[in-house]
Amino acid sequence: MRYWFKLFRWHNVLIMLVVQLLVHFVLIIPHLFDQGIGLSFNFLNNLMLLLNTALVGAAGNVVNDIYDQEIDKINKPDRLIVGKYIQEKKAWRVYLAFVILSVLFVSVVSVRLNDVRIFIIPLLSNVLLYLYASYFKKKPFVGNFIVALLSMFTILLIVQVDFTALELLSQEFGNEIIIMNLGLMTFAFLLTIIREMVKDVEDIEGDRSFGCSTLPIVIGQQKTIYLTIVLTLFLVSGLWLSFFWLKSKDYYLAAIYYLTFVQFMVLVLGFKLFRAEKKSDYKKMSTWIKLTMVCGILGVLLLF
Repeated sequence: MRYWFKLFRWHNVLIMLVVQLLVHFVLIIPHLFDQGIGLSFNFLNNLMLLLNTALVGAAGNVVNDIYDQEIDKINKPDRLIVGKYIQEKKAWRVYLAFVILSVLFVSVVSVRLNDVRIFIIPLLSNVLLYLYASYFKKKPFVGNFIVALLSMFTILLIVQVDFTALELLSQEFGNEIIIMNLGLMTFAFLLTIIREMVKDVEDIEGDRSFGCSTLPIVIGQQKTIYLTIVLTLFLVSGLWLSFFWLKSKDYYLAAIYYLTFVQFMVLVLGFKLFRAEKKSDYKKMSTWIKLTMVCGILGVLLLF
């Protein structure tokens, strides 16, 4: 069973669930209560939505490992699961079961809320994850962009579900929630795309041997790293903008947290990118990016 949990990347799935809970219960619900507006959906819908997210995320990781079996024998032989500990046929069955269940759960929520738009994001996520694993992952930048876009979808889904209630808010409060969520989505997007590029650099040896055309292979390893540094500078600029906006809205503690602690982690990331040389450096950097993401997400608690 432990190999299944490793295959599902349970820690990544957990982060996705925490993000959705924080967005709903910290960024959205308090503003609704302040304006005398009730919850936009009940516990059962909440549960099914979280299960959908967990299933979509786990299914994406399963299908990714199925298609990466041969490449991972070179890039990550110590982390190879499908074909070694779990039969490929069983992995396909679990993947299909998870996709079907995720579609079922989100369909029920969509029907209960009488809003077909809720169905679109999970369905699109399943399709993009399959296309990413089977084709786009081996192409320059497109695969990186898809994964970063999906990180935004995790937040956008909650906003979509709560959209009917958000429309009842005054323009000032509605805009405030939208800006907060856009800021969090941008933060997740930039960090994810940086992490995906770093992983491509880390995996360049195996990717090249199997004829992939990832960004480091097409434009070179050094230029890819330079591009990630540029994106890191965009992230730093965004944190400064966040500081001034949060300060203007009297979220002083959150403003200081993002300007000091989170920005420190981003600057350390930039330094690590500049100094990285060995494959082990990129592996450690990938973990640092994930830690930075978690710290940025937890900062949402200061907006309560």
